[in-house]
Parts: sequence; structure tokens; C-alpha cells
Amino acid sequence: MTKPGALHTFTRVNVSLAVILLIQGNAFASDDDRQREKGPEGIVGVWESTATVRDCNNGVAITSFKGLSTFNVGGTASYGSNSPPALTSASMGTWRRESRRTYSITLVFYRFSPDGALVGMQKSKGTRTLSEDENSFTGAVNGQITDAAGNILAHTCLTDTGSRVSW
Repeated sequence: MTKPGALHTFTRVNVSLAVILLIQGNAFASDDDRQREKGPEGIVGVWESTATVRDCNNGVAITSFKGLSTFNVGGTASYGSNSPPALTSASMGTWRRESRRTYSITLVFYRFSPDGALVGMQKSKGTRTLSEDENSFTGAVNGQITDAAGNILAHTCLTDTGSRVSW
């Protein structure tokens, strides 16, 4: 036979112990664990960027262009540049977190001739490293341009910088 109030005391002690363990467990959590607890990944959102195409052999800048990227919860991405839209399809891809503020990105889009014929595809793989406040980034991208049959025609190299779009 139990004493009156014993079950109530037992439950209160268990709840108190669970709260203490939860607080102590959080003290041992890594920065990555705490970042996940805050919500979506730091790269999630819309970003405006400036990309500089470089000679892959010597790194000399060739040209620059503007772009907009969207990174979604779950690892999907899309990108659009200020290139004439009739010459490229939408760019779709994926992203993955590699370390605390560094992400790998893969994007693919189709290329068209001025008369609308499919001429090939462009694939790009790169990294973006976010600033400490997660509102700007620097990156590097390597890619390949293929013809419609999938034969590699050229390699591309670029660097990019950007900032989170906010209003």
C-alpha cells in the first residue's frame, strides 16, 4: 500500500529530473546542433549575387553577371541570371550543408540557340561560404557545357559574391 501523495511526489521528482537532464544535455550540444534547433539552414532564402567568369587556367576575370538564387528547406535550389531568358531554361538543383557555414551546390540548365533549338546543357558545382551573420557569402563554381548529345564542349570557372534579399 502506498502512502498518500507518494505518486504525486514521485511524478514531480521525475519531471524535475527530466528538466535538469534536458538543460544539461543542451549545454553539451555542438554549434551545429544548436543551429539545427534554431530552424532552417542558414542558406535557406533568396540571394542576389554577382558572378565573375574566370579563365580556368590563370584565374583572370573575363566577364561578370548578376543572378538570383533560391534555396529551399529540404535541399532544393533554383537560379536565374540576367542572361537573355530565351537562351536558357530555368536552372534547378540541390544544396547540402558541408560544415557550419559552408554549403555545396549543384545546378543544371538547358541552353538554346536564338531560334529556340536545344543546343545542350550546362552543369555547375560550387560552394558558398556564409558570413558570420549569414547575410552574405563568397563562392566558387566549376562547370561544364555539353552539346545536346552530352559531349563536353567546355569547362567553366567563376567566383561569386552575394547577399540575402530582405525587405
